[in-house]
Amino acid sequence: MTIKIEGREKEIRIPDEDIKRIVKGLGVSEAEAIDIWLEDEGYMENEEQEALCKKAKDVRITATIHEAKADKTKPRAPRTVAANPTKEMIIAEVATAVRNIAGATDVIIENAGKIITFRIGEDEFKLDLVQKRKKK
Repeated sequence: MTIKIEGREKEIRIPDEDIKRIVKGLGVSEAEAIDIWLEDEGYMENEEQEALCKKAKDVRITATIHEAKADKTKPRAPRTVAANPTKEMIIAEVATAVRNIAGATDVIIENAGKIITFRIGEDEFKLDLVQKRKKK
């Protein structure tokens, strides 16, 4: 459907589905549905609608709604790592072996079951122990 509004050069095309939806949803006549569609799309002004929009902006109702959604995020549970005595024993033995290497300094076990860092001269090294999973 196309509508010609006073003061406008071009005709406005209104989708028939929108008009039918407004008529059915609000229980208004087709002429009222056209006016509602034109007001919603900004082709016409409705003082009541403008006043409500201004009031909502002043109250910042949308900001309150968006902040409320942000508050509902669940806190993550702390990650627990199971102790692996085999890996800890391997790291301790490898750290001892690295300390026996000529020129090795700053040997640090950063993670008891995973990482050793050390220096040889100007170079820094990091050993990372990874246990492969058992095949199913």
